[in-house]
Amino acid sequence: WPEASPGSASAPFVLPWVNLDSGGYMDVHLLPGPGDGCDFVICLESMVDPQERVTMQQKGNETALQKHRQSQLLDRHVGHYVAEQLLDGGLALRAEGERREASLLFCDIRGFTTFAEQQPPQLVFQTLNRFLQAMVQPILDCGGWLDKIAGDAVYTAFGLIPYKSADPQMGPAMQAVQAALQIVANVRVINDERRREGLEPLGVGIGITTWAVAVGILGTQDRRQFAVIGHHVNLAARLQGQVL
Repeated sequence: WPEASPGSASAPFVLPWVNLDSGGYMDVHLLPGPGDGCDFVICLESMVDPQERVTMQQKGNETALQKHRQSQLLDRHVGHYVAEQLLDGGLALRAEGERREASLLFCDIRGFTTFAEQQPPQLVFQTLNRFLQAMVQPILDCGGWLDKIAGDAVYTAFGLIPYKSADPQMGPAMQAVQAALQIVANVRVINDERRREGLEPLGVGIGITTWAVAVGILGTQDRRQFAVIGHHVNLAARLQGQVL
């Protein structure tokens, strides 16, 4: 019997699809004994032939691959942390609507509309995606729900999903502030690179509010989406538009 590592039991050994003279198949299970040198052999008649097992295994592999692809798709659209919550059932929201306390963060790129009107479309999208990466990733890393990306603006909410933090006192407002600070730092790095490339820097505006808002599912049978509604949603958007 193969020796097990110290302090652990030997694992069972299985010989599947042993061909019997009668034409059937049998699974042979070799089980380690309780330590007195006595091992066990259990023979189980297999009611499934090898080809059926291969087909079942292929279907299992296809199901696992499909789940992996769904997980990757969710990762790309809502972030790894939120995707985990969705797949594990940790994001419980009532479709008919409910009131939740949340921190809303709105962020947009200053002067981008003018920039987009004066530059080739390839450069516009290249620049936009570069800045969006700097804006979106901190939001996802801090447990924010990315509500939508509208052109050069990003809308998100914190406090709608459980967030694991090293600081147990960190609430939605601090999550939003932490994300905002990282966005500012990321944009500073991008603008340093733009200056070295001889390009004009682009700033960002950020507005944050914390209040009870209505959350739920909005839309029609053909097109539905999660929505956050309330006065402080609009207030965060207006704060983001202020020039200080």
